[in-house]
Amino acid sequence: MEELNGRFWMVWNDGPFGRTPTYKHPTQESARMEAERLSKGNPGVRFWVLEAQGYMRVYNPSIWTPAEDGMPL
Repeated sequence: MEELNGRFWMVWNDGPFGRTPTYKHPTQESARMEAERLSKGNPGVRFWVLEAQGYMRVYNPSIWTPAEDGMPL
């Protein structure tokens, strides 16, 4: 499967029982809707929508690659 260097969003909460995000939302709206759904079931807990800014991959030397929509790796 070919990965894309695309933007994605994740939902994270800072509550005492927060888990590491595992799902990459393809749109900000999708992540926002998930944050809203989760917050309704967990009153008082903040659910953050996080956007990927880029990634670091170890090469010789290491290279920073900013995220762009639809660009192949």
